[in-house]
Formats: sequence, C-alpha cells, structure tokens
Amino acid sequence: MPPSTWAEFLAQADAITRRGLTPLSIGPAWTQQHVLENVLLGELGAVAGSRV
Repeated sequence: MPPSTWAEFLAQADAITRRGLTPLSIGPAWTQQHVLENVLLGELGAVAGSRV
C-alpha cells in the first residue's frame, strides 16, 4: 500500500533499505526540484510553500 503521510513514506523507505535495496532514485536536477516542491507543498501547504 502506498504511504499516505511523510512519516509512512520514511518508514517504508527504511524497510526497503534494510532489504538492501535503494528506495528512491531521482534523475536530473529539474526532477529533484520538482520533487522538493511537491514535498514542501504537501508538508507546508500552498501559502507557506510559496514563501520558500
């Protein structure tokens, strides 16, 4: 089941890492920025996220 919170995501990533696998892979710089923006938006909300 996909995680629905950041804490669940981190817990699942830890479990995957313990199995000797890489839980997350990311491509070029633009994809890294896109992921960061989405995490900030989800965690901070639209108003606070736009001030970052």
